Amino acid sequence: MYSFYFIPILFILSCSQISQNIQRKIAQTERKGWKVVWSDEFGGKENIGNTGESLECFERVPVCHQTYSNEVQCPEFTENLKDLNKCNWSVFNHYNWMDSDAEEKYRINAFSANQVEVKNGMLNLKAQLISKEKFPTCGAVTDPNLDKTAWNSNCPIESGGISSQPNSLNPGFSQQEGRFEVRAKIPYGLASWPAHWLLPQGGGWPQHGEIDIMEAWYKDEDHIYGNFHTSGLSTGKHVSKGESIKSEHSKWHEGFHNYFVEWDSDRIIWGVDNKQYLLIRKGEEIENEKWEYLKHPFFFILNTTVSTHHNLEKNKPSDFNDFKDLEHLIDYVRVYKKCELNTQDCIDFSANYFNTSVNNYNKRTSGVNITVYAYPIPIQAGGELNVEFKLDDNCKKMELSLYDQFRELRKVDLEQPEFVAGKTYFAQTRAPITNGVSFLRFQASDCSSKRKTQKTVKLLILD
Repeated sequence: MYSFYFIPILFILSCSQISQNIQRKIAQTERKGWKVVWSDEFGGKENIGNTGESLECFERVPVCHQTYSNEVQCPEFTENLKDLNKCNWSVFNHYNWMDSDAEEKYRINAFSANQVEVKNGMLNLKAQLISKEKFPTCGAVTDPNLDKTAWNSNCPIESGGISSQPNSLNPGFSQQEGRFEVRAKIPYGLASWPAHWLLPQGGGWPQHGEIDIMEAWYKDEDHIYGNFHTSGLSTGKHVSKGESIKSEHSKWHEGFHNYFVEWDSDRIIWGVDNKQYLLIRKGEEIENEKWEYLKHPFFFILNTTVSTHHNLEKNKPSDFNDFKDLEHLIDYVRVYKKCELNTQDCIDFSANYFNTSVNNYNKRTSGVNITVYAYPIPIQAGGELNVEFKLDDNCKKMELSLYDQFRELRKVDLEQPEFVAGKTYFAQTRAPITNGVSFLRFQASDCSSKRKTQKTVKLLILD
């Protein structure tokens, strides 16, 4: 039995045909698996015999970003980056634009190629205090005709960041759709902000999207965050949607975890250690704005940022005497594409999803509606679904929708003149014979509450 907490609705599922083993798979013919198509295991130059990487990729001259969009060869960092696969990655070596939201007098962080290291089978994106004195020029504008990525990089703290963006000097890597996964031990310390994210190759920001696989902030030790950024089709304004997941036992930074997104033609799922916690779908409104679905290959950015913005109250400057150097250890980066489950090297991650908590994502629309997504729901083809629910609002309409991984299968309108707060109601439906159920959407609309308050849902799956 698994339980979840997100909105005041009590929501109980009991599936008469769910296997006694919660890990039972939906029929393999109804699902796809994932196959690795690109990876970096950070084994270094000495392990190319095991990884199959080319020696030339380690011996080539490094490529550094002098600004976000300007890459040059940087032979002065050849020794430091000798074990980095330089066919895959270029290195940031400029002011850290993610620090620029802080007031100029509080800016503290620049990227440096000196803070990127591959050693002992790990990529380390370090952060190091260079001086305890505040450099007054950090993040200052050197040329008003240039964008902020060209601002002064003379900063008290340096940190590491890399990009897989293909450019004229590096093959790099980008891909449209797939599973993007990073196994890492993230840092935690004063003003820390590690991130793994994806940006579009050949597209603009925010209209062509940004997928934040993982972000973590010093001010919130218990959570990691997934986010999606884009712009509305009618207004062009920046809109975003995100969610966090709380660590269940130890803190996220105390061990290695697998952070991932799964992106296909009509949805993106965020997860960690095969626990899914955020879902967005094609055609779904974000902040009441219609958005165009992603149509570009995306590339990785992996970085460690140290910034007072987001992290310290009212941009209060940190006491650098207390700053401890940080290590952001990355075991591997892997990218997958969909494959048939009965083919070689095709991995079925969803079998593991069913062995973890059933996760929920909820949103409030216009202050009077409630929508809850719950996934994964391990109901095989033809399985019966019994739902018991209780609301904390009076609502006029209730709707229950079943999905497989790719499309809506069935929608059930729950008939009742009014659903009264505090009263228990029941509903029953059945999965289509040819499809198992992976997702459940439960929607209450025209509800009495006008406040956009955070609610909680308790969800139970009983075998």
